[in-house]
Amino acid sequence: MIGDMDLPSDAASERQPNLTAVSQAFRLGGFSSDPVQTGGQTLVEGTTFAVCGPAGDILESNQGLFIRDTRMISRWRILVDGHPLEPLAGFTREPFASVHLARTPARNGQVEPTVLVERRRFIGDGLLECLLVHNFG
Repeated sequence: MIGDMDLPSDAASERQPNLTAVSQAFRLGGFSSDPVQTGGQTLVEGTTFAVCGPAGDILESNQGLFIRDTRMISRWRILVDGHPLEPLAGFTREPFASVHLARTPARNGQVEPTVLVERRRFIGDGLLECLLVHNFG
């Protein structure tokens, strides 16, 4: 599978993150677009475009990275401990750049998740994705 990434997470601790506050602070940090409420996002730059789901994953048959009408990536996702991420918000800064904020599912015995993943994606002649992983555990 192209693009699958499984990130390990540390054992859960007593300290729980307030992901709602983190998401709100993130939204106020210079991204003026409204959060993604529905299906996902489309980025466009020249003859390159990318279509993804709300967490930033590319999984569906109508999603992918396309350069000059050729699909270059048909599957791209992040797994943490073998589980997909739960989308919280997505923002577009420019037509060619987006940010996706997602969290891991809560671990057994935990009320809230302890890992937050921020994906910054840029397209042009290809795709560049930067990951920031915040572990509150």
